[in-house]
Parts: sequence; C-alpha cells; structure tokens
Amino acid sequence: TKWSQPAGLPSSVGELGEPDSVSCPTVRFCMAVDARDSATLVFKSSRWSSGGTIPSTQTGMASVSCSSPSFCAAVSNGSDAFTFNGTSWSPATAIDPAGQLSTVSCPSARFCAAVDYGPNVVTFNGTSWSKPSAIDPGTYLQAVSCASASFCVAIDRKGNALTFNGSTWSAPVNADP
Repeated sequence: TKWSQPAGLPSSVGELGEPDSVSCPTVRFCMAVDARDSATLVFKSSRWSSGGTIPSTQTGMASVSCSSPSFCAAVSNGSDAFTFNGTSWSPATAIDPAGQLSTVSCPSARFCAAVDYGPNVVTFNGTSWSKPSAIDPGTYLQAVSCASASFCVAIDRKGNALTFNGSTWSAPVNADP
C-alpha cells in the first residue's frame, strides 16, 4: 500500500491553523485538533468537515485520542482536558494546574493517560481525572501511548521508556542510548 497524495480541504470546511494531533479509531472516523486555537475537524465516512470548537478557556490543543467515534479526549497546550461524546465536547477540566500537557492516549472510554512536559502523568477512569503523579522526576515526559488500561508506555526526553501495568509505573529504562 502507498500513502495518498496530500489533498486540501474544501474551502467551505475551513482549516485548522496549525493541526497538531489526529486520532482515527476506525477507517470511517478521525478527529483532528488545532495547536493555535480550539478548532476541530472530523472525518466521517469519506469527507472532512468542521468538528466545531472545543470550549476552551486556553488557546490551542496539544493532543487528541479517540477510542471510538463516540469517545475522544483532548488536552490543551496548558492544563485542561476535554471529552467528546460523539456529539459535543465537555467544558474544560483543569487536570494539571502546574504543568503543560503534551499528549493523551485513550484505549477506551473508561481509561486515558495524559503526560505533561514535566514528570507527571494523569489518568481518566471514565468519569474523572486523577491528580498529577510524578513518575519521572528530574526530566520531561514527551509522549504516552496506551494499548489498554493495563499497558501504557511513556517516553521522556532523555530516551527513557516507562511502562504502566494497570496500577504502577516502572522506573525509567533507557530505550535509546
């Protein structure tokens, strides 16, 4: 299989000023968020359209993760998280008041993990977000990806990986010497 050629969006859809993240839980649904403001784009079936605006008190989204067309979570470039129920976005929830969020990963509507550009991780249980927990003191987390509620991997800027087993995070292990 080959990658398709880039295709512009129809002018009637508008555009993301600076697309920062996209998540596609199915071949017929994707959600994209903008790094400069709270705009979203949705891909349904075979067309892109405006997904509206996330009701943000801050500007710009850092990351989006969708487990299905009826559940997405997005984190702002600041400290806020938002959830999508298939129709609309929730109001802002401050989940990391002292941090700046970088990525979120949601393998289901009942579990998400988000990391900040610091040592912290925050998890979502389907209803609420945990308090920030420092899992990698002394460095900055870069990204997180979760296959399930019992397996996640976070990476930091020093080339270390940390794994989550559903209850605890491992110590950093150098993955890129």
